[in-house]
Amino acid sequence: MSLETMVRFAIIATEKDTASKNIGKKIAELGRFEKSGEKSYPTYKSGNDILVWYPEDLVFATDLSNHYDPECFVFVFRHKAENPKPMLTVHATGNLNSEPMRAGDPYELGICHPAFMFKVLTGLKKYAPEGYSISYEATHHSPTNLTKPLMFVEVGSSEDQWNDSKAVEAVAKAILDLLENPKVECTSCIGLGGGHYADRFTRRAFEENYAFGHIIPSYEFGKTKPEVIQQAIDKTIGIQKAVLDKRSQGSEEERNTILGVMEKNQIEVIKLK
Repeated sequence: MSLETMVRFAIIATEKDTASKNIGKKIAELGRFEKSGEKSYPTYKSGNDILVWYPEDLVFATDLSNHYDPECFVFVFRHKAENPKPMLTVHATGNLNSEPMRAGDPYELGICHPAFMFKVLTGLKKYAPEGYSISYEATHHSPTNLTKPLMFVEVGSSEDQWNDSKAVEAVAKAILDLLENPKVECTSCIGLGGGHYADRFTRRAFEENYAFGHIIPSYEFGKTKPEVIQQAIDKTIGIQKAVLDKRSQGSEEERNTILGVMEKNQIEVIKLK
């Protein structure tokens, strides 16, 4: 099938996931999306933006580049945690080590666009209901093979939040803000170190307009090859700097390996003390 052309943002939702279904329906309502004649998957259109209903769990949506060629894919999804708390998150995709998380290839990262992700993050902060935290997450899970940038925008971390109409609407409005005006003044970065919930990088984003794409947490330093660090650079659109969280930065050997890749690529490293 030929690729659908003239698509700017492709929002990807699924009815297989409660949060995704709720967010997708709210985006369709608020964004005035109408049924499109395209036949790859059920597709709705609003201007040059589309809403696609994928039939399976979104981590398995590895074929989308066969059908769509947008500037960016925006996946709406659930966030699930062992210790659930209300939160809204944004993250890039990728398998940082030899053990893929559910799908995708080992040591493969997706393409990401920090400025678009930052725009959504600031929208989440603007619209978040009381009691919800806003955060970047470290790079994780698939799809990793799409030919255009992608991000996951999630509501979590349990059934209560997935069905919270205010949280769902906050995610929908943040994404619609991106569609309305994707331009934003920011510095595009890779994050190095810290934990899965990148709170220090998130604060840096809100305080100084540092926009993060791939974030490699310290617990992955010893399992992440230099080739993957190179991928993080190559697949972060518009990268300008790297930011290292010195409070959680792995061993000296692990850290030097990663910083060596940054130096080789002449990427300035800012160190958060």
